[in-house]
Amino acid sequence: MPPNGIDVPPSIVLYLKKALYSIKLALYYWFETISLMMQKLGFTPINSDICLFRYVRDRVLVLLYIDDLLIAAKKYNAIAIVAAKLKKVYALKEIGEVKRFLGFNVIRDYKARKIFIS
Repeated sequence: MPPNGIDVPPSIVLYLKKALYSIKLALYYWFETISLMMQKLGFTPINSDICLFRYVRDRVLVLLYIDDLLIAAKKYNAIAIVAAKLKKVYALKEIGEVKRFLGFNVIRDYKARKIFIS
């Protein structure tokens, strides 16, 4: 289906020359959008890294990288609440506990209560 304002006969096929991801400012616009949403949900960006948001009351951290995000908290319930709020606005795909993120392997030692990143 052609964009609004373009009249073409039904038998004509249009080819897309430039997608949203190839626009230089697309990442900026996306970050502005999600940053505002995170702030509406009560999160504040951390000064040293604006892609890391924290929700102080429930001690939740959200790390954003383009269209990937990682939610961390001491209690799983806090993670589920944040995920549910984000699902109301965005189509999220939950893949479970983190094993790999941004090229890093994440290994958890539950008994020792340690996390190893390599």
